[in-house]
Amino acid sequence: MKKPSFNELFKSIKTESDLQSINIHTIESVIRKNTTLTLNTPIRRASTVKSWLSWIYKNMEMQ
Repeated sequence: MKKPSFNELFKSIKTESDLQSINIHTIESVIRKNTTLTLNTPIRRASTVKSWLSWIYKNMEMQ
């Protein structure tokens, strides 16, 4: 994946339980590390990113 945040997170997902165990604060940290977003934006984006990762995982039939 082109986006570093998605790339880093997606590589860590091997099973559905891996996906479920990634918490919002972990995703927030990855977003902060890979972007210039500040204040409340990374935590708001984290839930969206988790939803997207879930959708990608389910639609790639990696289960």
